[in-house]
Amino acid sequence: MSHQLWSSDIDRFLAHLLASQLVTQSTLEQACVEWQTEWMIRKNLDSLCERLVGSDILTQWQCQQLRDGKYWGFFVDDYRIEEYLRTDGARDKYLACEKSTGQRVILEVQSPAIARLHNGRLAYRVNRAPGVRQPEGNGNHALSPLEDPQVSVFFSDAIRTEPDRKRMLAELPSITVGDLPPGAQRDVRIPADEPSETPSWRGRFLRIAVVSGALLLAVGGGLRLMWEPAPVEKIGNLYDVMTVGMTANRVETAVHATRSLAQWQDSRAFVDDGGFIRYPLGSGAYLVVRFDSLYDPGNILPEDRIDSFRFIHFDDLRGEVREDLLPLVRRIHLASFNGFNLQPVELIQTVNELHSAGKELAIDALTDYYNLARNDTDRAWQYNLDKHRIFLLARLLFVPKDNRGQMAVAHLDTNADDLKWTGNNSGSLPLIVIDDIPLSLLSGYRTAGQSQSPSAFLKYCRSSCRLRSRPLTPTISPIKTIEHLVQSKHLKRLVGNSFLLTKSLLRVQATRCVDGVVRGLPADYQKQLNCNLVSSLEADSVWRTIRNLDKKAKITWNVDRQEFGFDE
Repeated sequence: MSHQLWSSDIDRFLAHLLASQLVTQSTLEQACVEWQTEWMIRKNLDSLCERLVGSDILTQWQCQQLRDGKYWGFFVDDYRIEEYLRTDGARDKYLACEKSTGQRVILEVQSPAIARLHNGRLAYRVNRAPGVRQPEGNGNHALSPLEDPQVSVFFSDAIRTEPDRKRMLAELPSITVGDLPPGAQRDVRIPADEPSETPSWRGRFLRIAVVSGALLLAVGGGLRLMWEPAPVEKIGNLYDVMTVGMTANRVETAVHATRSLAQWQDSRAFVDDGGFIRYPLGSGAYLVVRFDSLYDPGNILPEDRIDSFRFIHFDDLRGEVREDLLPLVRRIHLASFNGFNLQPVELIQTVNELHSAGKELAIDALTDYYNLARNDTDRAWQYNLDKHRIFLLARLLFVPKDNRGQMAVAHLDTNADDLKWTGNNSGSLPLIVIDDIPLSLLSGYRTAGQSQSPSAFLKYCRSSCRLRSRPLTPTISPIKTIEHLVQSKHLKRLVGNSFLLTKSLLRVQATRCVDGVVRGLPADYQKQLNCNLVSSLEADSVWRTIRNLDKKAKITWNVDRQEFGFDE
């Protein structure tokens, strides 16, 4: 029997359908059984789509999008997009269905081609009365979104598309791992850069997941498919996978690497409590490296290949926290802080979002996250939940009502000629705040460093603390801030023999605040930074290049977008 049971267009369509999450695998298998039974002669893509539409599994529009290779963007938060209606110049309008209630709504999505995304969030409006035509145009008779009781305005955390995409649905020539939506296929292979004679992962997956299930059911189990194991191929570039993790809201990525544990050379990585190497990807995500003894040892370099990886998503925990607190709890999860991986901008965004929610909601969200992280040790490790993260956020968010007590945050005063330390500067509490930018002086898990439990600390914050008087709002370039700091005599005295490492850590954190600086570096510096960011920034020449780029641009904190922006 031929291994190529279906034509390539059907193969590709089914792969896109599975990745889109529009149907479950079991539903698709059953539909394929019925399709093969009813369409014994016309086994082509048109007949398959006709079957799926006739069974109310897909709409005609969804089928066409999948046939065109557009499988990303069928869901915006709790809304499943069913039909495209029209574009009025500023918004793309879709007929959608609310998953939780089944209610039909009109979704008006702000086009990313016209308005920049808000911290990766897509602006959209929901009209819950789709049968009532709303006034168009800019006349006085038209209601604003906030005045129309039928229309709600949201910012979606579920859509993380690039600002330059012209449509909500990305046009992709084939399935790529970077655009798989949360909860899609867990074990995925990506194609190698070089041509390969081995079957693609799509063919292997579909033959196993759909063909072997559907055909065996169709013939009553009388037909058994026998497959030879596919040869192992090195696929996927390590740093491409890291980029995917930074842009696709991954919580954890497990990698079978081509190198041994002893040869991991990147200083951004650290060993967790489970003995695995964790590599910070940003946005709360980690690359968890599992090593295979079959591979020869060597340095991990950008050109190294990996053979497989799987995704675990925070959204899988949906339903275990209060629905109104879910955006805040997810935001807390993104506030990573472990040493090399401290992301100052994400911390600022998280603290400010909690601040805008108010004291009670902020503490409720922190409490829900703590309960989520402590209930199951294995799950907490798997989803990268760390209950001690609460200490860091609470100390940045709350202050004692009487301005007394120990919140254990060391502050630096940038107004003085020589930076002066105030507050608690204990080595076990290396968090500092300078020009409203949270920074870490040391690596490791001791950032939170407090003897009391997180729950006890939250009770103290609820009863004896108030919110900080204003959100965190940096005033100058973080590159300049860090340069002033590393030149401080107080810093050198405090960290002693660890000064060089501390200097590199601070430079890394400043660089991560302004990614545009790194993207503007020459190619040779880019290669150094990709291989080993900390070691590269130990070199004054690399930092000098970054400072020169910084001097050419005016960097300001954008309050609306909650990020640093560059003005030439």
